[in-house]
Amino acid sequence: MTEQERIIVALDYQRLDEALSLVDRLAGAASFFKVGLELFAGAGPEAVRELKDRGQRVFLDLKFFDIPNTSARASRQAVRLGVDLFNLHLLAGVEVLQAAAAAAREEAAKLGVAPPRLLGVTILTSSQGEEWRELGLAAPVSELVLRLAERARRSGLDGVVASPREAAGLRARFGADFLLVCPGIRPVGAAAADQKRVLSAREARQAGADYLVVGRPISSAPDPRAAFLSLF
Repeated sequence: MTEQERIIVALDYQRLDEALSLVDRLAGAASFFKVGLELFAGAGPEAVRELKDRGQRVFLDLKFFDIPNTSARASRQAVRLGVDLFNLHLLAGVEVLQAAAAAAREEAAKLGVAPPRLLGVTILTSSQGEEWRELGLAAPVSELVLRLAERARRSGLDGVVASPREAAGLRARFGADFLLVCPGIRPVGAAAADQKRVLSAREARQAGADYLVVGRPISSAPDPRAAFLSLF
């Protein structure tokens, strides 16, 4: 896999035509795109279908967080859409995570397709830990991330979504086969806005990240293609 193939471009738009405009501008360079809450709320499953019809890989970033039956049924729908990655929030609990993983793999087998990789969301990159201490969780964010990642592994998930600042610790604890997807990627010296636990793309890869989710540094650049190609 090339370094370019490890970059997942976040399509953080309300309208599908805006998202596809960026996809077109990155043609021949980017091949993996994230459909998150904003685009899915605006365009629905059609956003995923359009990307798959164009031969792109898709990370469905909806962070499922519901009871086991609902999460399992949503996971089946993600498989039917043909996504390559999707995620659940690890705070949902082991029963939810196991039900979703089992449902996704069963649905993929029924359809005769490879199952998508299933990720658990740890602690959002916007968090420094204060809100967890308010709930009586005094452990530092890095320790909370490791505990949640252990839940992901125990539940049969393929890996986690985590800040690049926790990537080295996760890689050391869980080994080479545990998938690490890291948002919070910013060019060296760039402002991080609402994300706080960030690294550059090169730093994140050196720390052990498998995939890097990058949004505004590409989509807000005057030349998105040049911005994408300059990440490494």
